[in-house]
Amino acid sequence: MKKFRIFFLLQLFVLTLFGQTENEILWKENKKLVWDDFQAKPQMGHKASALTNASAQFYLQQEGKKLKIDTRVFFRKDGSWVKPDAHQDNLLQHEQTHFDIYELFSRKYRKYISELNTNKAPQKLVDKMAKSFKVYQKKAKKMQDKYDKQTNFSRNIEEQKKWSTKINLALKSLNQYNNPYIEIKIP
Repeated sequence: MKKFRIFFLLQLFVLTLFGQTENEILWKENKKLVWDDFQAKPQMGHKASALTNASAQFYLQQEGKKLKIDTRVFFRKDGSWVKPDAHQDNLLQHEQTHFDIYELFSRKYRKYISELNTNKAPQKLVDKMAKSFKVYQKKAKKMQDKYDKQTNFSRNIEEQKKWSTKINLALKSLNQYNNPYIEIKIP
């Protein structure tokens, strides 16, 4: 049995060993963040009032003529913080949407994997998946930056509502890719 582990660091975000720990929250549709999840010491000089430390992980395992792919999104409690005077509902929604954006790009990646031509040699296929994962993570980071800019870090409440609605609708449109596990046949 061959195993491939590919992890990518996202700017300002730290990946952990594969699998959920007590310090992590796995993205789930019915699990929303609460302020108690933000356990890191606040960065008082930072322009943001809170920071979500999230990561996407990509894991591959080959078993015979199958590649098993697992992509998950985690929130890290010990890397996420909120300033003491900033516990506001709109800011919490802002941070939740950051987390949701990573799930959105994981779903887009799962869709890409599901539609991939799998008639290539396993290592070439794995290399293509790994390269594509980096691309999707860069796109997620770009959207995260645009989101912060357009919402002014949650201070523009109307833009915040628009973004939250937009991301929720996009997640729903890709609901068939909400399962983190994908299995594909290889030659």
